[in-house]
Amino acid sequence: MSALAQIVTNYTPEQLTAAKEEYTKLTGWGFKRIDVENSLKGLYRWEPAVVTATLDEIERLNAASAPAQTAVAVEPEIMSTAVVDVQAASATSFFESIALPLVEKLNVPVAPCFPWDYERDGKKMGKTVDLPSPLTMMSKDPAHIREWGRTKKNANVCVYAQQVEGGLCFVDKDGAVSLRSKYESETGKSFPKTLLVRSSIVSDGNGGTVTKGHWYFRQTPRTVTMSNIGEDKTGGLFSFRVNNMYVTSIGSVHPVTGEPYEIVEDYDVLPMPDDFLEWLQSQVVEKPKTREEVVERGKYKLGTRYNALMSELGSLWNRGYDRKGLVEAGLAWARVHFDTGATEFDEALVTKEIEHYADSYGDGQDKSLVLNQQPESMQAAAATDANKLSVSIDTSEGAVRPKFPLWAVQGTSIYENLVKPAVATSSKFEEFIFVPAMQMMLNSLSMNVGIELQPTNLNLFVGLISPYGEFFKSTSCELAHKYFELVGICSEMTKSIKNAEGKTYTFQAGSPEVFGIQMYKTNCRRALLSNDELGKFVSKAGIESSSFCSDLLSWYGSASYGNNVTNGKNNFSFERGTYTFGWLWCTTDRNFNRYWPKLAGMSSGIGDRMFFVVSPEKPKPAGPYSDPDFRAGALKTKELIDKAINQRTYRIEESEAFARRAKGLDPRSFDLLKKLALYFAVDLDIPIIDDDCVERARALVDYRNQAAAYLEPIEADNVEGRLQKEVIRELRQNRGKMSYRDLCRNLDFGRYGIRMWKAAYYGLVSHGDIVEFQEVRTAGKRATRMVGLVKHDEDE
Repeated sequence: MSALAQIVTNYTPEQLTAAKEEYTKLTGWGFKRIDVENSLKGLYRWEPAVVTATLDEIERLNAASAPAQTAVAVEPEIMSTAVVDVQAASATSFFESIALPLVEKLNVPVAPCFPWDYERDGKKMGKTVDLPSPLTMMSKDPAHIREWGRTKKNANVCVYAQQVEGGLCFVDKDGAVSLRSKYESETGKSFPKTLLVRSSIVSDGNGGTVTKGHWYFRQTPRTVTMSNIGEDKTGGLFSFRVNNMYVTSIGSVHPVTGEPYEIVEDYDVLPMPDDFLEWLQSQVVEKPKTREEVVERGKYKLGTRYNALMSELGSLWNRGYDRKGLVEAGLAWARVHFDTGATEFDEALVTKEIEHYADSYGDGQDKSLVLNQQPESMQAAAATDANKLSVSIDTSEGAVRPKFPLWAVQGTSIYENLVKPAVATSSKFEEFIFVPAMQMMLNSLSMNVGIELQPTNLNLFVGLISPYGEFFKSTSCELAHKYFELVGICSEMTKSIKNAEGKTYTFQAGSPEVFGIQMYKTNCRRALLSNDELGKFVSKAGIESSSFCSDLLSWYGSASYGNNVTNGKNNFSFERGTYTFGWLWCTTDRNFNRYWPKLAGMSSGIGDRMFFVVSPEKPKPAGPYSDPDFRAGALKTKELIDKAINQRTYRIEESEAFARRAKGLDPRSFDLLKKLALYFAVDLDIPIIDDDCVERARALVDYRNQAAAYLEPIEADNVEGRLQKEVIRELRQNRGKMSYRDLCRNLDFGRYGIRMWKAAYYGLVSHGDIVEFQEVRTAGKRATRMVGLVKHDEDE
């Protein structure tokens, strides 16, 4: 009997299929045939001759291009289902054949797209990603790719632009204009030599053709701070995909042409050159939509200033500005919109022109109202009636103060053993204890526990916000950390600490270098940067050349983090994925409105990484307080943590149910849903992530998003933009109107300087975003100067 016959006779089809899968897995990971042989001997205790014959047959079938019956025609009488199974398992899918080489070439994660000829509702789907959450599920693990190859055999492949070290970004050229020729003719420089992939060649409608494709670049410190540039912003010349956008990649088949995506210039992928990036940015021709964009592009030069000023004054006058208001608003407008070149702004001349305009058109009426003015005898009545205004005030409540879903956390060891006894003997709020405690528990589980087949980053950034008063934010955090000191996984970092020994340490650092050096010296891979007041952090982060904010973005995703200084003693380096550094801070709602815009201005993107916790509006009645004995409860939590680390991997019980719970979430919220669902599985002592865990997690994610909507964290490119957004937010949080005095006081307008305040404030008035009017708020008292938020139609 031949070796092949011996295989079929002595061993089951399942063993043969398993042998093929073991062969494919190990060779895919780079192991040699001898390693596969040893593995099969150990797995199935096969005789060496049988192992050799099995691998010989697998390799022959892999290499053969003929059908199965031809391949084994030497002994047709012993052909069986087992042999057919061996061949079926041996075939490499189309997806694997293009995805594995792509990972090897680019060293980035990939994701499957629908097959090139797949259609849905008449739409070709070959360039559409075929994953429910590609940003979190894409992978470069050969095992994941082979699993996709088994379930999505004919899938196309795509790669994403990711703003991380080593990540990719893409210049996508679909238009008829040659980007290479345009760049070289305009700059006199050679076009960057980097990988170019042709996607298709199509007709231009005039007898010629247009070649479409993608230039691949590596991310740089400049690109990781940018936003995507769409074709609509470049007049169809190109798009620049830099953040969480993808391209269908090498080897895929184009759904329209039926031709493959091919390399036409096989250079190494080049880091995006600064000069080329600047040129790309200079091509943006999007029509300005905001006031800031109009100002930037539409400043009036000599010869056009007078007519522009008269037009603006007419608009202000028609809206009811009196002489004094006209001068103030007109000067503020002119300072912003006049292009004076190298000469200084002539305030005296402009003031004279405005006063002349006011004197020429004055009608003797009191124009202190900026809306339709009634005769003086009717003034008070008209001013109190919103229906008399020429515009409507937006009195909608906007985002309401979120209510923490207490039901979602009940039953967890943290709630039952820490939160519940603590609030029973104090005036603390449950959410201010629970969320910092959950953050600490996730930090300790990070890099120890994860979700099956899914990257799982368990880091959290937490901010506690309340009105001024007795809300006990800082002491709630201290209580949570004290509890985990009893668990045995947390401590405060001090100079005496020599080795972290796997614990999570809390630390207040004066600079990112101090933090990094201390963590590195103590081999600390889990830590919380703790700030009992956000203002202290912002004052440190605002120091010139400080890298606090950019480091935070690196910490959140556990990106590579380190320095390279002359003094070797102060060098430190943390590789990607080898640490978890969280962030925890407290502040009042008024200080949040003051400090957060500064922080967000330094580091765009920090807001959507935060888990904001907002207290109820009023504190609890103060009373006596005593610390409960948490020791027994801490032991129960420790048992759950140890059990989770021993289990290591948690499986989502029902993927479809999880997808339904996750419906409508943005990528950051989806990532938060996963880590919180995993937390609940651990702290509820459930060995899988069931629907109850996901439902509880979704409740917390929704709360976090409601808190962010209520706080309306501000990000803007300059001080004026931030101030204008603060004005609008303040009005919205006060149901659309408030007195001018209260607005100035709440925003502490003096810190901006009178000139900046007027430019920002009257800019909003001029743009029609806010409006001034008089309102009698108390009978018998004079009217109060009021500011209202203008309600715009949806199509405005």
